[in-house]
Amino acid sequence: MYSNFEKLLRLNNTNAGKVSAETGISPATLSEWKNGKYVPKLDKLQKIADYFGVTVDYLMGINKFIVEDIEIEYITLIKDARRRGYSVEDLKTAIAMLDMARGKK
Repeated sequence: MYSNFEKLLRLNNTNAGKVSAETGISPATLSEWKNGKYVPKLDKLQKIADYFGVTVDYLMGINKFIVEDIEIEYITLIKDARRRGYSVEDLKTAIAMLDMARGKK
């Protein structure tokens, strides 16, 4: 489970300390999660997922429905949207609209 968090750290060129500072989740919580002693509660997982613009399911390794290349493109898209001042919610809305236009549910 922590491996997806580490992947997101790498892809976003950040570290656990910065995520801790920006989400209010203690470094001890992240450290215990890394060491397999603790899994953060749902509210903390949601903060981490929101921080990276992914779902809690993705973060926890559930629902791995995206192939690696598309997954990386999606994360890159999120980073670019943030850099341009768009929120993750704006991006999710745009993706949902594109999916609807393509006939996906």
